[in-house]
Amino acid sequence: MCDSDHVLGSMGLVYVKFVDQAVKSEKSNVKASNYIHNCGNCNICSYQLYSHQRRTIEALLSGKNVILTAETGSGKTEAWFIYAIRKIQEDAGFKTLAIYPTKALSHDQALRIFNYLSCLGFSVAKKGSDIYGDLMRYDGDTSRSKAVKYSLPSAKIIVTNPEMLVRNFHIAYPNLVVADELDFYDSHKATLFDKIVKGSLP
Repeated sequence: MCDSDHVLGSMGLVYVKFVDQAVKSEKSNVKASNYIHNCGNCNICSYQLYSHQRRTIEALLSGKNVILTAETGSGKTEAWFIYAIRKIQEDAGFKTLAIYPTKALSHDQALRIFNYLSCLGFSVAKKGSDIYGDLMRYDGDTSRSKAVKYSLPSAKIIVTNPEMLVRNFHIAYPNLVVADELDFYDSHKATLFDKIVKGSLP
């Protein structure tokens, strides 16, 4: 019996408990290098994909939209990132907009993506909290940076949060929009996200 069962029972409440069985992520026999060209010795290239990552990449490559739910630490970021890199290598004009619900999360993910791109030979730079070049972290801590503003039109991957998208955020319409933690979006944020996806923002 878990703590919540004990508390509810001690209060004399009648309740129904549903327990979903955990689904263990399974590895596939495919590596990231199957999708990324000129991998070199980057650690991501030898990464053996989970089955859900491979299915996500294949679905995106076939032009489908994807909602991915998976356990923590199962590589949801890598699923869209590997697809994005594949597309960028095929078309230098391919742009990705990755939206994270909080600045802290966008900061952590931007650092992770920065390390991948650095290893893959992309033009990225980091100074303090600023990340700019082919990857740009765009939030309240970085939006006033001249280097970040200069990178805005040409960045291939932009990591941001919902609030920044209404603050004079001008970007050529992205080819890929990533929304992390989709269940975070309340009515207001969901409306904003809907406008982004439909391309109605300037």
